[in-house]
Order: sequence, then C-alpha cells, then structure tokens
Amino acid sequence: MKQILLFSALLVLIFLSGCGKHPEKTSIVFAYGKASAVETRVLNDLVKEFEEKNPSIAVVLQEL
Repeated sequence: MKQILLFSALLVLIFLSGCGKHPEKTSIVFAYGKASAVETRVLNDLVKEFEEKNPSIAVVLQEL
C-alpha cells in the first residue's frame, strides 16, 4: 500500500514539475509493485534527472 501511495505521489510531482513533456519517461507501469528491467532503467534515469532539479523527488524515486 505504501508503494502505491508513493508511486501516486511521484506521478503527481512529475506532472507538476513539467516532466509531462516527456511521455516516454512518465509511462511507468508497475505490476504488483515490482518493476521490470526497463522500468528500473527509466526510474534510474528519472533519479539522475531530478537529483539536481528537485532532490525530494529523487528521494521518492529511490524509494520505489
């Protein structure tokens, strides 16, 4: 349940911060809370992108 709430909050933060311009980065789909290798790579890319812009989002991404 905690992961679902974190993921929902993450999506809201991504769209509010303007990352909605990159639909390939925001189309992360989780099946039963476990990410595939591609989704993990996308999450890692997002962490790198947000580490400088908004560190709090990077922390949420690392929690996933």
